Amino acid sequence: MNIRNSKITIHELFESQANLHPDNLAVIYNNESLTYKKFNEKCNQLAHFLQKQGIKAETPVGLCMERSIELLIAMFAILKAGGAYIPLDPSHPEERISSTLNDNQVPFLLLTKDLNEKFRSYQGQTISLDFSELNNSPSLNLNTTNQIENLAYIIYTSGSTGKPKGVLIEHQSVVNFCLWFGDFCHCQASQRIDFSSSHAFDMAIANTLVPLMLGMTIVICDDEIKKSPTSYLKFIKVNRINVIKLTPSFFRVLLFEIQSNFIELPDLKLIVLGGELLHTLECASWLTHYPHHKLINEYGPTEATVGVSLFRVSNAGLHSLRPDVPIGKPGNNIELHLLDKDLNPVPTGEVGELYIGGLCLARGYFNQPQITHEKFINNPFKQESNARLYKTGDLCRRLTDGNYELLGRIDHQIKIRGFRVELGEIERCITSHPAIGEAVVIARPDHLNEKQLIAYFTLKDNQVNPGTHQIKHYLKRYLTEYMIPAAFIAVEAFPLNANGKLDREALPIPEFQPNRRYLAPTNELEEALTEIWAEEFNLNPIGIHDNFFELGGHSLIGARILTKINQMVGKNLTIKELYQAPTIAELAIIINKIKSINQKNHIKNSLITSNIIPLSHFQLLLWLSNTFEPKVKKLNIISRKRLQGAFNKEAFHNALTILLKKHEVLSYYICKFKSGQYLQRNLVLIPEEIDLQEYDEKHSNLALTNSVFELLNYHLWPKGKPLLRVKIFYLKNNTTELQVCLPHMISDGASINVLWSELSKYYLAFNKLEPTNNIGNAKSYRQYLENELILAGYSVKDHQFWLNYLKNAGFINFPPQYIVKNMAKAQIPYSTYLELPEKAINHLIQFCAHYHFGLNEALSAILGKALTKICQTKKETIFINIVKSARDNPLYDKTIGCFLKLEPIKLALNQNSSLFNLARQVQKAIIKTAPYQQCPALLKLACVNFKTVSHNRLIHFITKIVMSLYAKLFPSLKLNPNVLSQVANLTAMKKRHKFIINLNVLDNFFHSHKNKKNPPIFGLKNKSIETIQYDLLNIDYFLDICFLSDYNNNPYLVISANLLPEFRELLSKEIIHIMLNETLEKPSVVKNKII
Repeated sequence: MNIRNSKITIHELFESQANLHPDNLAVIYNNESLTYKKFNEKCNQLAHFLQKQGIKAETPVGLCMERSIELLIAMFAILKAGGAYIPLDPSHPEERISSTLNDNQVPFLLLTKDLNEKFRSYQGQTISLDFSELNNSPSLNLNTTNQIENLAYIIYTSGSTGKPKGVLIEHQSVVNFCLWFGDFCHCQASQRIDFSSSHAFDMAIANTLVPLMLGMTIVICDDEIKKSPTSYLKFIKVNRINVIKLTPSFFRVLLFEIQSNFIELPDLKLIVLGGELLHTLECASWLTHYPHHKLINEYGPTEATVGVSLFRVSNAGLHSLRPDVPIGKPGNNIELHLLDKDLNPVPTGEVGELYIGGLCLARGYFNQPQITHEKFINNPFKQESNARLYKTGDLCRRLTDGNYELLGRIDHQIKIRGFRVELGEIERCITSHPAIGEAVVIARPDHLNEKQLIAYFTLKDNQVNPGTHQIKHYLKRYLTEYMIPAAFIAVEAFPLNANGKLDREALPIPEFQPNRRYLAPTNELEEALTEIWAEEFNLNPIGIHDNFFELGGHSLIGARILTKINQMVGKNLTIKELYQAPTIAELAIIINKIKSINQKNHIKNSLITSNIIPLSHFQLLLWLSNTFEPKVKKLNIISRKRLQGAFNKEAFHNALTILLKKHEVLSYYICKFKSGQYLQRNLVLIPEEIDLQEYDEKHSNLALTNSVFELLNYHLWPKGKPLLRVKIFYLKNNTTELQVCLPHMISDGASINVLWSELSKYYLAFNKLEPTNNIGNAKSYRQYLENELILAGYSVKDHQFWLNYLKNAGFINFPPQYIVKNMAKAQIPYSTYLELPEKAINHLIQFCAHYHFGLNEALSAILGKALTKICQTKKETIFINIVKSARDNPLYDKTIGCFLKLEPIKLALNQNSSLFNLARQVQKAIIKTAPYQQCPALLKLACVNFKTVSHNRLIHFITKIVMSLYAKLFPSLKLNPNVLSQVANLTAMKKRHKFIINLNVLDNFFHSHKNKKNPPIFGLKNKSIETIQYDLLNIDYFLDICFLSDYNNNPYLVISANLLPEFRELLSKEIIHIMLNETLEKPSVVKNKII
């Protein structure tokens, strides 16, 4: 039999390949494979069985199976028996599949036994496959009972009437496509092609029927692998795949992956792309990484059998292409016509609607003659009465070289991630909801410029909005996942234009949430993970494919998520695993692979055995600041609340008493000459009361501002008094202002939120005379300090790591003319505040989302890039301290204390380094250093360029002895002698005008408060009057860079250092310039493995 003969059926062409290459592999799935001979025999056995069941020519047979070797056998067996298969994806809604089968009276349904329960409502004959029962069935080829004009398959697409349309494809159309496609793509026998897409769409024809008609080998890929770009690329490499077929959307995902995590693909030769517009720039980027690959852009609706035109993309021709790649020229026995509304041809270069004719055309739509008549019209350019054209609804133009360019749609049919969607079908499903009146669905680009479906609806009279979650749950019964809108917006009425038609442009634009492609959890582990993510991101619902970075994930959220997961599953996941698997679906796979750890409480007895409690690593830095720089202002955390209504002073006093009992850290005394703290018992907090009711607004505001200034500069904190100061101001019009002040030594930003929340709770209880026995059981700050001591026990091996890691990293040098040696004498403000433009923030967020960077990684890179330019650094390796919250354990969520830590990373600066490469460098550093961060902060700092810093050996030697004696004099402080002996290095640093850099990205910098109303506290309306205050340490030769937002969500950059204000402003402007401009640049080629 001639394999080039187009006058044969699909299975006859396959049988000819089995005769030519009987021992070649036909299909591979995991560790199982079948040769062409064995595969053909199994197809024959099943085909004989199916014929006995009554299947013959033109018999439609539903085929519902998971992607497998058995699925491929069933496809060919149905064809050999004479029938036409209807591919059905088991993951699609049960009601959608059942109604499709029953409405069209499909007589047979072929499935595996595990799916029997899913189709109890099916009215035809169900055939449950058990291949072990077919061993005695004949294995010889069957006599062909059908002709090339007979049906081969029926594939359902979205329908504008609300019902999916079954497209009837004949054997001759598939064979014609196969032979043309094989010639154009130079397909050869034994080449490997992957099968990773749903078989329910015609895109899969090129991965199922066609390869076996051409003698190729199909390698089946599981969904779990395809969901992870990294896993899929590794699958291609390990299985030596030669050909893959993708949608441009997924091609884009892979492109982002290889730009950050390059994987060699030596065997891959050809990538066929179809289903959406293909962008030239993305092809160019791919070919930069893989110049030996061939890219082909394919175009074709389901009604014209997979593809009707192909265009080959080459490096040589990229420069002449438009932004979107052309769809090519028509294939063999295929006609393309561009016509106007009167069916007249349009000239070359003009836009017209595309009509298709030739052997490729479908017979029509299954049991839908009216729509068939509308879409398949008589061909006005042919004399034959049966010649037809298919009306695509696509707008195109013919270029001068004969290629066609796709421009878009003329109707409301769109493509979502390569799938064709009729908006009318979705609208009809939405309006079938009992609470909804009318509905309109449109596609809008999101913040990543990807199409998302948005549904607008009105409610029926006296109906309550069911909400997005309930509507989505309802639609899942009828629509596939990609057809369910990302957002649902209720409107009172639809806007109309001057002609009385719907004005789609006037519909409100939603603020896209990052979880734009919601897919619900599929098992208990995924469900538990989504609950953890939803809690930490304060976002609901969370889908299993939502990306950690696109949701705005940063190091603190990552640490908190990992802590909760490790507690839940008893395993030891690290930040590296989270970066490798940034979605819940991927993370669940990794969790199942990691062995459980032995959960033991190694430390049973308290390490703190005296009254004096050691300082945390970060507290020790603050204490040293106070000891060695006593004249420099120290940071206090201030918060103000303006209350409207009757204020119960007695209830407030009682609430303060309870607060002091619960949070003993508020009663600590910080020792002046010993680096420790101890609890002062039975303290009483008496708030300061100031009556301003007789003052006018101007003078009362002045008094309030002066009070804030006094609190900011207060640093006495004497014995016998709590470390919390409270002021009550009584203002006109039944208004009260509360001002609270905490030293940073025992608090952080989150502590203020805890303080207000608990004060309010206790106040309400006393105000209503309710009992206050249940005051909560939050972990104490003392327990946190003890846990830090336990972790610091590992610092010996950690110290060696930091010595090696930071040995070639140095401090940053600034031009000496900008350094202020005595800030107090110069009377220069320590900090420069600059509001960040909204555009810069948007660019930053896009940069992080596109390339999967956390905020710390991106902003560290931006800072490094700015320093390179400002300091004219040619080539230098510096280190940056990333200031992080230590509240990575949810147990401390309701604890007042100083939960901060420094995590240094080194950064190689170079004038030619791109922002992308610097951010990737930071990301690698964070992963590398993560296991060693228990090491005390001072010990890490002192490891920086150890030899060059210790320029005076005598000073270093004396300091070392003094610090060792100090550790022995105060054993209860649990001081690490190694830490104290390194202080000499830091004192020597000042002599050489070297600066330590701290980068602090506050949690509120990313998470918007713009739409967040002030929750009522004390049962009264209130207003927060926040003061932007940020000076982390205020120690000379520390450059502190902070990104934060005020309460009105205005983002600020704050730079603090003993540097002239004009220099700090210059650095600020350079940082903003990079945020605005370089975050949009395309990354350079990266060909090293990152994780």
